[in-house]
Formats: sequence, C-alpha cells, structure tokens
Amino acid sequence: MTDIAWIGIEEAAKGARGWGFDAGGTPCTEVHGDDAAAIRAKTPDTPALVVSDRAAPPARAVPAQVLPDTGALSPLTQAAPPGLLPATACLRLAGVLATRPQWDGVCLLPGTDVTHWVHVSAGEVVSFASFLTPRLAQLLGADAASPSTVALGDTMTRPERLAAHLAQADLSNDTEAALGHLIGAEIAAARPYWLGQPIVQIGGGALAAGYATALAEQGAPLECLTDCAAAQAGLVALHGR
Repeated sequence: MTDIAWIGIEEAAKGARGWGFDAGGTPCTEVHGDDAAAIRAKTPDTPALVVSDRAAPPARAVPAQVLPDTGALSPLTQAAPPGLLPATACLRLAGVLATRPQWDGVCLLPGTDVTHWVHVSAGEVVSFASFLTPRLAQLLGADAASPSTVALGDTMTRPERLAAHLAQADLSNDTEAALGHLIGAEIAAARPYWLGQPIVQIGGGALAAGYATALAEQGAPLECLTDCAAAQAGLVALHGR
C-alpha cells in the first residue's frame, strides 16, 4: 500500500472532499464528508493542507496572483462589476495553471449556484464575471437538462426576451428550452470574455455539458478539465510552493 505523506482538503460552502497524496504528489485515496474536520477524522494522522470557503483568509482584490507566494489561499474580490471568487475556485484555477504557468485565456467554472468566467494572464486573475445561471436552472428544474440549441440561439439573438422565453418554456414544461434560454443569455453577456480566447472549462455534469454545447455552437475553442483533477493539481501546487 502506498504511504500517504500529506492530506489535501477542499472545503466548499456545502460539503468537503479530501485526498491522500504520496511524497511525489500523486493522489492515493479520496474521502468525502460534511466539512474538513470530518475528512480529517477519516484520514491518517499526517500533515493536512486545507483550502476552505468557510474559514478563508481575507479576500484579495484583483488583479492578483492566483497562487500567492506565501500564506493560505484566499478568495478574490472585484469592485466593478462587484464579485467574489471563492478560495476553492482559486484552488481550481491554480490547478489549471500548474501546467500552464504563462497561459493567457479564460477559465469557465460552472458551480452549484454561480458560474464564473475568469480572465487569467501570466499567473494572475485580471478580471472575472459571475452569473447566477445554475441557481436559476435549479429553480426551473432545468439543471439536469440538455440545452435546446434553438432556444440558445433565440436568446443569444434577443437577450432582452429572456423573461418571456422562460415563461413560455415554463408553461410547456420544456426544461431543455429553459436551460437553452438561460445559457444563451449568459453566453451573450459573457461574449467579451470568451470571444477569441482559449477557454478551459473546469467541472462536469449536465450543466457543464450545457455550457460546452453552447460554446461549441459558437465555434469557441474549449478544453475541459474535471473539478477533481483541477483541485488535486491545485493542492499539489500549493503544497509545493
């Protein structure tokens, strides 16, 4: 059995996940729990590195390095438009940059409640835009659907019709249309971020697949990375500073 040298833990607002890493930074085990303490109770008594959205240090203002030179990984704030990029999102960005140290592009992070579009350049977060699309999809029961490309195109062309389009989709219980309209409005609003940029999407599941479909319809170059792989790489990068 591989010896576990240290534990890396990602504690989100809801739930936590941890991995045991060997001395070379290869993950050996994965553990889930309600919080970091629950993870520690299930893992060996070895040094632990915790990135938490519940007990994070004070936020830093963008532009800022994704991975600070010292100290714990903190969230990032933005004054205009107002925004907060959680510490766990920064951890996943660090994972992307671990193999792309001078990369310039956009990271797309579809979360449980909020989606973030993050412009990264030379290891820094330059700016980001956040959208409540995932939570709205949940409210409409569309978070597990595949987006209708027709609805996607309709709302990208006429984003001011979003509320009317959603009312029609809700009346017919068409969850694919509802998700297409929601993502279409977001893609239209986020155009300054993705147009002409290389994009790395971090995440999986039906909603992430919906964003991938929408961007493919626009001919945007997209690389996909699982949130697990990004978090693991981010923890290894943070541990190795």
